[in-house]
Amino acid sequence: MQLFPRGKRPLNMLKNIQQPYKASLLASSALSGWCLMVDMVLADSALANKTLANSSMIEKVPPLGANANPLVENALNFGLLGGLGLVAALVGYGLLHSNRIVRAALTQSSREIAHYKDQLTMMQSVLNSQPQIVIELAPASAPKLLFHSLQNHAEIPAGPRELLDFPQWIGDGLPDLKSKLVTLLAKGHAFCITVRTNQGLLMEAEGQTSGDALLVFRDLSSSHRKEVKMLDEQETLKNKIKIMQSLFNALPMPVWFRDQQKKLTWVNANYAKAVDASEPGEVYEKQIELLEQRQIRAVNQELSQNSIFRKRMHTIIGGERQAFETIAVPMGEERGSIAIDVAAEETAQGTLDRHIAAHIRTLDRVSAAVAFFDADQRLTFFNKAYSDLWELDENWLNSHPKDGEILDRLRATRLLPEQVDYTNWKHDWLSIYNLDEMLEDKWFLPDGRAVHVVVDQSPDGGVIYMFDNLTESIDLQSSFNELTNVQRETLDALREGVAVFAPNGRLKLYNTAFMHIWELTDDDLADKPHIEQVIHLCRPLYDSDEDWDAFRRSVTDIDDERSTFEGRFERPNKTILAFASFPLPDGATLLTFVDITDEGRAEQALLEKNKALQAADRLKNDFISNVSYELRTPLTTIMGFGELLGTQQMGKLNKQQREYLSNITASSSKLESIISNILDLVTIDAGNFELTLAPVKISEILKAARLGIRDKLKKAKLTLDVDIDGDLDTITADGQRVIQVLYNLLQNAIGFTEPGKQISLRVVEQGPMIAFTVEDEGCGIPEDIRNTVFNRFESCSLGSKHRGVGLGLSIVTSIVELHGGDVELLSREGVGTKITVRFPKEGKQDMVEAAE
Repeated sequence: MQLFPRGKRPLNMLKNIQQPYKASLLASSALSGWCLMVDMVLADSALANKTLANSSMIEKVPPLGANANPLVENALNFGLLGGLGLVAALVGYGLLHSNRIVRAALTQSSREIAHYKDQLTMMQSVLNSQPQIVIELAPASAPKLLFHSLQNHAEIPAGPRELLDFPQWIGDGLPDLKSKLVTLLAKGHAFCITVRTNQGLLMEAEGQTSGDALLVFRDLSSSHRKEVKMLDEQETLKNKIKIMQSLFNALPMPVWFRDQQKKLTWVNANYAKAVDASEPGEVYEKQIELLEQRQIRAVNQELSQNSIFRKRMHTIIGGERQAFETIAVPMGEERGSIAIDVAAEETAQGTLDRHIAAHIRTLDRVSAAVAFFDADQRLTFFNKAYSDLWELDENWLNSHPKDGEILDRLRATRLLPEQVDYTNWKHDWLSIYNLDEMLEDKWFLPDGRAVHVVVDQSPDGGVIYMFDNLTESIDLQSSFNELTNVQRETLDALREGVAVFAPNGRLKLYNTAFMHIWELTDDDLADKPHIEQVIHLCRPLYDSDEDWDAFRRSVTDIDDERSTFEGRFERPNKTILAFASFPLPDGATLLTFVDITDEGRAEQALLEKNKALQAADRLKNDFISNVSYELRTPLTTIMGFGELLGTQQMGKLNKQQREYLSNITASSSKLESIISNILDLVTIDAGNFELTLAPVKISEILKAARLGIRDKLKKAKLTLDVDIDGDLDTITADGQRVIQVLYNLLQNAIGFTEPGKQISLRVVEQGPMIAFTVEDEGCGIPEDIRNTVFNRFESCSLGSKHRGVGLGLSIVTSIVELHGGDVELLSREGVGTKITVRFPKEGKQDMVEAAE
C-alpha cells in the first residue's frame, strides 16, 4: 500500500522541506552576525559616553584663547557636551531599535528551523517505516546513495556502484529494469516494476524525476506481495485466455460463448465467416446467430438442467445446408459452444451405406449361402441362397431368430447331420461365438447333400456363416477321378516316365515308369504334391539347381508363348536321363523322362577323367583358399598381441622374452607373406586377379621396394646398389604389384647371398619394355633345377640358410605375365644369379582399354 500518491512521495516532500530549511539557516547565520556587530557598536557607544562624562577628558580640550571669556568658554563647553550627548542618544536609540529587529528575525528563524526539523524528522520516520533504497542518478555524474535501509539482506550490496551492478544481485525482471532506466535518463519517463533478487526476495523498483532522476528499491510487504501475486495470476489468466482464443480462432469450426443474458460475447473467426460477418465485432453488435431459434431453444433447455448438450444439427451456411455435431457446455451462468463439421462423415456414411447395399445385392446373387449373426446370436442378414439351401421361410428369417432356434428348426426338418447327442452338439457348435479363429466343417445331410461350412468372426462380436453345396462338385470329382484312372492305365503301359502338372503346379497324372525312375511310391504322390515337393522328393537322386529350376519354371511360369524344351543329365548313380517338357492346351505341363544310360555311357567314360581332374584342381584351390583365409585371422591376432607385448605396456620383458617375441614377430610376418602369396596365386588361378593400371613413378617403385627390405639387408649385412637410367621417369603398370615383384626378387637374392657382399638393382629401357634386373653374388643355381625355380612350392636351400615355400618366384612370373611381360633367369654356380623382369612401358594394351 502506498502511503503517498505518485509525485508526492516522502522523498519529494523531504527535498521540498530542505530548500526553505537551508534558507532559514543562512538567514539565521546572517542575523546572528549582525546582532554581534550591533552589540559591539553599543559597547563602543557606552564607552564613549563614559569617556565624555569624564571631566578629566573634557579638561584636556584646549581653550579657545588666552583672553577668552569664561562665560563664553563655559557656554561652548556646555554646548559641546550637549551635542555629544544628543549624538550618543540618537546612536544608542538606533542601535537598540536595530537590535530588537534582529532579535525578532532570529526568533522567527529559530521557530522555522524547528518546524522544518520536525517535518524532516517526520519524513525520515516515514522513509524508515518501509525498507527501501534511494539512489540519485545523473547522466553526467556518479550515482549518489541518498537512503539505504536494506543492509540486513546479505544479497543486497551496500554502495551505489555495487547496487547499479544489477546482474550481480537481480534475477527476474533484469532486462525490463535496464530498459526502463535507459528511458528514464533519456526522456524522464517514470516507471514502477517488480523485480526479484537472485535469492528470491521480491522488490519494487521505481524510477522518477524530481530535479535529478531517482531510483528507489522497496522490499514489498506480505500484503503487497499478495497483491502482486494476484496481478501476476491475473496476467497469466489473461495470457491463457488469449492463447485459448488464438487456438479457437485457428480451429476450422465455429466456436462461440454466451453471457448470463444469453448474448454472444465472443466468437472465433470461423463463426464470423460462417454467418457472413466481416469480423467478430459485427457479430457482437448485431447478435448474428449460427443456429436457428428452435435449435437455440433446444440447447438452452438442455443447459438449464446443468447437463452437456450434444446433438447433430443442420443449418444453412453459404447457401448450403450442412450438418454439424453441436456441443454446448454450461460454465456457471455462462456457456460455450462448438459446431463440428460432420459433412464428410455423413458423406462417408452415405458411401458406406451404398457399399453395404451393393454388397448385399452381390451376396444375393452368389451361389454360396451367407448369413450374419450379431453378438446376441440373432440373425441380422441372409441372402436368398441361404433361405433356398435350408428351405426356410423368409418372413420368419426377417424376424431375426436366434442361431439356436434356426438349428432346432433344421433338425426338425432333418437338414442337419445326424447326431447321437444333439444337445451337446448344439452347445459345442454355438461356442464358436467365443472363438477368435475361423472354423471349417463339412455337413453330410440325410438327403445325400454335402455342405461345406465356414464360420468366421465379425468385428461386432458375432459370426458370419458361409455354406457351399458340394454335392455337384463331388459328383464331378468322381467322374474326373474315373477318367483319370483310365488315363493312368494308359500311361502305365508307356516305357517313358510321364508326369502331368496342373496350372496351379500340382501333380495331376503320373505313371509307374515315373515312380520307378525317381524311386517314388504311391504314398509319396497320393496327395497330388506341388512341383516344389516333387523336386524335393527327387533331389536325393539328382541334385542340380539349374535343371530343377528349369523344370519349375516350365510348370509354374505364366508366359504368353509357352515353348517345348528338352535335354539330358546324368545322375550320381551313373544313369543318364533324357527329359522333355511339353505345354498342354489346358495350361497343364507334361514332363517326360527316358533312361538312356547305355547310349551315354561311352561319352561319359571319356569325360569322366577330365571332370575328375578339374574337380581335384578346384578342390585344391578351394582348400588352399579356405586354409589361407582361416589362417589369416589367428595370425593377425598373434601379430597384434606380439606388438602389444613389444610395447611392454603389459609389463617389462627380460632379454630372453624379448628374443622369443622377436622370433614370434619375424615368423608371423613370414607366415603372413606366405599366406598373401598363396591367396594371390589362388586368385590368379580363379581368373579374378585384377590389375590397377596407371602411370607410376619408377623412382617411387624402387624407393618402396628398397624400404621393404631395409631391415633384411641390415640383418644379413648386405648392401644394395640401385641404378636407374636417367631418361626413365614413369611406367604404366600396377605399382603395388611391381613393388611386390621387386620385393620377392630382392628377398630371394638376400637369402642366397653371403654377408658382406652386394646386391644390385638395375632399371633400363629395352625398346617398348622396361627391364628390372636383380643380381646377387650368391652361390648360383645349378643347371638341373633352373627350370623348376619358378614352379609353385619348389624350394631348394642350395647350402644356404634360406628356406622358403617356393611361392615367391611363382608369384613374380604370374604378375609379370599378367602385365604382358616376361622373366629371364641367368645363373652361374659360385658366381651368382641375375633375374630380369620386363614390363611394357605403356602397359598391356587390352588391359589399358579395359581399365578405361
